[in-house]
Formats: sequence, C-alpha cells, structure tokens
Amino acid sequence: MIGVITSLVEVKPDYKLTTVESVLDETPVFNNEMLVFCKWISNYYLSSYGEVLKQVLPAALYGNRKKFVELNLDRPIEKSDLNSEQIRIIEYLEKSLRTKYSVLSDHINSPDFDKNITSLVRREYINIINTLEHPDKAQYLNFIVPVIPKPDVKTTKRIDEFYDFIAQNGMGILQKEAGKLYNFSDHIINRSVSLGLCNKVRKENIRLSIELTDKIDPPKEFLLTDEQNECVEKINNVLDENIFQTFLIYGLTGSGKTAVYIEAIKKVRKNNRSVIVLIPEISLTPQTVKRFREVFSNDIAILHSRLSEGEKYDSWKGIKDNKYPIVIGPRSAIFAPLSDLGLIIVDEEHESAYKQIDPSPRYNARDMAILRGKLNNIPVILGSATPSIESIFNAERNKFSLLKLTKRIGISKLPEIKVVKRKQFYNIFEDSVIEVFRRELMSDRQIIVLQNRRGYSTHLICESCGSVSSCPNCSVSLTYHLNSKQLICHHCGYYEKAKDYCGICGKSNISFKGIGTEQVAFELGKLFPDIKILRMDQDSTRKKESHFKILNEFENTKRSILVGTQMIAKGLDFHNVSLVCIVNVDTELIFPDFRSDERAFQLITQVSGRAGRGEIKGQVLIQTYNEMNHVLEFARKHDYIGFIKYELENRKLAGYPPYFKMAKIMFSSKDHNEVKTASMELYRLLKKEDNKILIYKPVDRMILKVNNIYRMNIIIKTDIELDSNGNILRSAINNALKNYRTRSNVKVSVDIDPTEVI
Repeated sequence: MIGVITSLVEVKPDYKLTTVESVLDETPVFNNEMLVFCKWISNYYLSSYGEVLKQVLPAALYGNRKKFVELNLDRPIEKSDLNSEQIRIIEYLEKSLRTKYSVLSDHINSPDFDKNITSLVRREYINIINTLEHPDKAQYLNFIVPVIPKPDVKTTKRIDEFYDFIAQNGMGILQKEAGKLYNFSDHIINRSVSLGLCNKVRKENIRLSIELTDKIDPPKEFLLTDEQNECVEKINNVLDENIFQTFLIYGLTGSGKTAVYIEAIKKVRKNNRSVIVLIPEISLTPQTVKRFREVFSNDIAILHSRLSEGEKYDSWKGIKDNKYPIVIGPRSAIFAPLSDLGLIIVDEEHESAYKQIDPSPRYNARDMAILRGKLNNIPVILGSATPSIESIFNAERNKFSLLKLTKRIGISKLPEIKVVKRKQFYNIFEDSVIEVFRRELMSDRQIIVLQNRRGYSTHLICESCGSVSSCPNCSVSLTYHLNSKQLICHHCGYYEKAKDYCGICGKSNISFKGIGTEQVAFELGKLFPDIKILRMDQDSTRKKESHFKILNEFENTKRSILVGTQMIAKGLDFHNVSLVCIVNVDTELIFPDFRSDERAFQLITQVSGRAGRGEIKGQVLIQTYNEMNHVLEFARKHDYIGFIKYELENRKLAGYPPYFKMAKIMFSSKDHNEVKTASMELYRLLKKEDNKILIYKPVDRMILKVNNIYRMNIIIKTDIELDSNGNILRSAINNALKNYRTRSNVKVSVDIDPTEVI
C-alpha cells in the first residue's frame, strides 16, 4: 500500500507498526499550506483526512494495484468438502495456477463469488496476492537533435532534407513523430545519426493537452471601460496591501469580467506570484485557456478529469516545480500545488458543478477557494452574471465586496427575451419559432438551441397497455438513443436494444415521449437540411478533446446551429450568434428542489447571454406551457435583483440557505428494509442531540433505487443566527455517528452544505 506521511511523532505509539518498505518521493509532495488546507476540509465536510489527500494527487503517484488468486500447491484439496462453485474455482486455478481476481470473478459470474473465495482462503486451498506496480511517472522518449553547425560530410538529398527539417525545429523532434507525421524513415534517421549530423537523445516528454498546443492569435488590444477600471483599481489596492478579501463581481453577460480577471492576474504576475482560475465545466476550458494564453503565453497549466493520466501528472509536476504560475481548471484545480499563491478567481461562481457530490470529500470549490485565500492572506474574486443567492447574501452582510459591471462591452446590447406559448404537443418547435430560425439562417447567422436532456426521447410508452420501458436496476425510465438504437439508463448504464413492439402486450403501438438533444438535432436536420447541425452533450463529448473540436467547428461554420444541454449555456463567446432558443423550459421550473427556481433563472440568463455578443442584435425565444411563471417574468425583464429579493423572502419563510445551515445524511443499501431501519436509528440518535438543530424524518430519495441500491435521506438544519459556522450542526452529526451501530450492508454518507435535498 502507498501511504502519505503528514507528520512525525517523538514517542512510539502503543499500537502495532508496519515497516516502511521504501520512500517514493525525494521531496515532499505536500507543502505545509496544503496539509493545513486539506485538514480543514476534512474537519468541515466530515470526511477522512486520507480521502482529502487522495483528491489532491494525480493517480500516477499511487501506483497500479493488482489482485491475484493463486492455488496453494502445498495443500491437498478435498473436493468432497466443497460446493459446486468452489469446485469450479479450483478447477480453473488448476489450469492456470494464478490469475487476476477480476478475471476469475468474470469467469465464475456468481453473486456468491466473494463468499466462496473467502471460504477457500480460510481452508488454505488458495492464496490472495496483492501487488503494487510502480509505473514510470514521467515519460522519456527518443528525440532527434541536430548537430550545429552542420558537419561537412557526404549526404543524399533526402538526408539533407531531414537535417534541414530538424534544424528548423531547434530542440529537435520525437523520433516516432519523424516517421509517423513527417514521413522520414528509420533508415534516414539512423543514417543521419551515423554520419554525425544529429544525435539521439533520450529526454523527458512533457505531455500537453490540445488546449495548450492549439494555435493562438496575438493578444488583442482593448481599452477598459470606466466600470472595468473601477473594479481593477479596487482589486489592485487589495493586492498591494497583501490582505485577504473576497470580491464578488456581478457583471452582465458580455460585460467584460474576463478582462478584469486578466488585469488582476497581470498585477499578480508582476510580483512573481501565482494564480488559480476556476471554471465550472470542462467544456469551457478551450475558449478560456485560449483567451488567457493570448496574454500569458506558456505560463498556463490546466487540470481537469479529461486529461490522460500522463497529462495530469506532467501538469501537476510542472505546477509543483513552478514552471506554470497560472492554473486553469474545474473544481479539483483548487488543489493545484502552487507556491506563493497571490490570487484565486472563481468564474461563474454560482454553478452547482463546483460542488462535488461523490466521492467524499463533498466539498464546494467556490467556498474552498475563499478558505484557501484566507489561509494565504490573498484576495479571492468571484464572478457571475447571476451570482448565487448565498454570495449576494454575503455581499449584503459586507462579508464580500460587491463590484458591478452593468453594461455590455462595445455596442452589443442585452438580447430581447420573448416567451413563446406552447400550443402544439407533437412538434418540437412552434411555427413562429421556425420562422425566426429561417430568417436568421438566411442572414448567415448562428443559432444556439438549449434542451437540458440528452438522448432522443426520455421514455417510450406503449399506448395500448400503458407500460413504460424502465430500468431493471433503477427507479427510472430508459432513455431512447437514436444513433445506437438503444434504450439506456443514465444512472447505472444499463442498456438494451430498442424494439418496435411492447415487451408486455406485444403490440406495435410504441410512442416516443419526452424530448432530448438527439431528437432536437434530428428534427432541425429535417427542417434545415443544408445547415450544419452540431450537438454538444455528455454523449457527444465522451471522447478526449471532443469539446474542443465541436466548439472549434461551430466557430468556423458561418451558418450553423449548436444544440446542447447546459454545458453550452455559459462562458461561450461567439459573435455571430444572433438567436438562442430554449426548447422546453418547464422541465427546469418544476424540478422538486428548493433551488430549482434559482437554477432555472440562472440557466435562462446564462444561455441568453450567448446571443448578440457582437454587432448583431440578439434575441432569445423561450418555449413554455406556463408563460405566467414568475421566474420567466423576471428573466424576460433581465431583473436579477428583483428575482433575488423574491427568492430570499421565500427561502427565509421556508427555512433554507442562506438563512439556515444544512446537512444531508444519505443511506444506501441493496436491502430497502435495512435502509429504513438504519436511517430511523440514526434519526433517533440525532433527536437526542442539541435542541438548536431541526431534524426531519428519513425520506426516500426522489429516485429511490439506483443500480439496485435503495437510498434515503435525513435533512438537518440550524439557524445561522445561532450557528453561523455550522459547528453545532457538525458536532451533532459527529456525536450521533459515534453512537450509531454500523451495519456492513448499509452505507452512510454525510453531505455538508448540499446543493439539493432530493
């Protein structure tokens, strides 16, 4: 096993110690600041210290664990004592002697496999062998490097061409790329080496993602507006004083928040200090990185989950070695091992993507950015066109310094938002909406279409017997995907081939219900066959670098339509987009959670902000069956302040954040009765705790069963006037868990400051 040494003690503990086999790192992988930061996260989010530390390091540092099953040749086997499955295990091992645990498990394919393996180990018929492979963390490859000046030797034309080519590349090129990309054979390369024209050098290859190797434009010259200058001046004053302060920039979409970030970073870099820039989605990385690279060139590293293990390690190592003073990425980038941190920026700070749901620690990167800023005594900038209610609340209480950008840059204006009443139940788009599409496309403009559900149809129903195609493992219907002709569960991954008849009554009366991005793109393709239709959702972006390629194609296709889920709603800047259409906003407005109205307003405002960012007047069309909804009324008027006041009143009356601290305790098990029993037991223990806490009885989660696991929640609250830091809340949960009787078949998890209660 690989462990992390966090401290040393002078006195030997009274428990049994294990010998350290080897020390893997020449220098510490954590500095003291990061250890303090991780310990605080562990305490606040009630997670183990080890879970937090594991979150920080790239997987390459933990090695590759493998588990084997080996036949014990020194022990005679009495097969008469074994059951039929145990005999199958022994007979398999008699042929191979040793095999991977996972391979044997797949071969036996039984729910009792683990139990039978344990029995055979206990009888000493087999052994379990755990191994740990240490992969090369860095990648070393052969580079062909030119000898300069060029030796005076007899050559051929092709060898001269090869020498001239690598000489132009200065530091040389990878040997494998010389043949694969540039068509120079190994014979030419080896002959050039033997003639002394070049050398083979084995050196470290720095693995970079496409965002850092793509061509960039020269930096654009721009003058800051008066509002931007005012923001920059206030931030720079705090940077000069070297003190902690949280700024909240409330800036309209297109008002130039990024320019303010860039000016603040310039100030920090003049002082040779480092910066973290958090963005909510991987899909925003390409455009954000490009904008920052135009200004800061190769000072930038990115960290996100779509990087290969090699790219992650090289980025992490480069950051730790002070090669990259600016780090950009989603929530995990808050753990970047930067030294001498000078500033942290959280763009689109309202986004729920900053909250980690699973696994533990269930931290909120926005809040942890503020904590890390406080620990380092540096300013933190939060930015959004629709700040979270918690952030506005903190600004009103003077915990945050509020800065405003109330005007769009240049001549662009906020788009006109129109609410379109749905009259048709069978067509995706109203006739009036299609006409607007046609007009904009004829003018060589681009359109963005938001449908926050992926797949073709959210469920299939038999109109003869009423049955719905459902997942056998989860309490949800299966989503139909046209491209693969499959019904897929978006929770557990179960899939089956779609049939054109009902599996219950056998009749061919299947109806598609519910609209997904795939169906929207398919319908648009029929309406506008000559127009490029691009789709961006979780299905179309599974492959590495797919975000980058889709956005790049959209940017370079004049008359085109981009269909997508919420990943296209924020941060994208395309000056030829004149129209945004929200296909069906009602699914966002009826979601059964206390944040649903806030999220719906933010989503509408953010995606609306993609329209009219250049010289073209922007327009937004929102299709709905309920045009009188108060959220739509606020959104139509661009009245964020009015919406916030309305929502804060409701939150206070209902007892929700930001007026209350909240925690969610989650129970899960394959046995529904066990989940009920366990949750009620902990509920009774919580009721014995401090009377300042409000405890709600256990309830089923909105989707009760996922992957054959039943799930229940307990919600706990405390009034912030009595418990401003949540200490009472966490103490009550800790005490109850200490007295709780742990069940091996029931998992209990705690989520502090959950973003949803369902």
